[in-house]
Amino acid sequence: MKLPHYSLIVVLLICPISSYANTLKQQPLQHRSANHLSVKKDESSRKLWSLSTQEWTRYKSLLKGIRGSISPATISPIEVLGVHARTDQERRKYAELWAMMMREDVERTIAFQRAYDEANIKLFPNESLFSSDALALNQPKVFETGDRVLIFIKMKNCPECVQMIQRLLLEEKIKKLILDIYFIDTNSKQDNTAIRQWAEKHNIDKSRLKSGKVTLNHDNGNLYKITKQLINKVPLVYTLNKKTITQIKY
Repeated sequence: MKLPHYSLIVVLLICPISSYANTLKQQPLQHRSANHLSVKKDESSRKLWSLSTQEWTRYKSLLKGIRGSISPATISPIEVLGVHARTDQERRKYAELWAMMMREDVERTIAFQRAYDEANIKLFPNESLFSSDALALNQPKVFETGDRVLIFIKMKNCPECVQMIQRLLLEEKIKKLILDIYFIDTNSKQDNTAIRQWAEKHNIDKSRLKSGKVTLNHDNGNLYKITKQLINKVPLVYTLNKKTITQIKY
């Protein structure tokens, strides 16, 4: 028995509708899957910053306002919440949390710097990172009254560092300024005696040390704060004047 023509039309129509219905059924599943991944990633980020669900929700909300419009993409959730703190107590809470996180990061950075220095000495024991001849070609800029001279060096395996210190100490203009020496490869809990021995070995003027015209310091992450780099080739010289830090090619 032959089907009427209209029955064929119905059969043909049913197939596309069925296929379209299947597509519609799949779309919500795909959307739910993507949404689930987004929520999971959000939750992971929240835990990394040690924030509660309520704090994370507030942070996300603040990003939709002026904070998200004017701040760099790298601003942290802690900074956002701290800037928009509703009470002094809340502000102190986020400030302390941020200070702890930054300190831990600096300690990790210093540890990696030390490991890098040790690896460099092990792998390239007879090579110097700096050329003394190249350093000699760089003439110092004029140091200004009120400058504080910051020099970052290594205590071990850095003859260029010693040469730089000796040259700076002989500068007549620098004798009137404060020279702060920072050691990037020392530990504040262990190397105080080593620093004193280093000063004696290299004849650092005791009268200038006593008067504070020359200071000996552990770096404690200060160079990283200036350069924002994990690895720095030393010696490096800077001047600090009225909160402005300028690198000196010496």
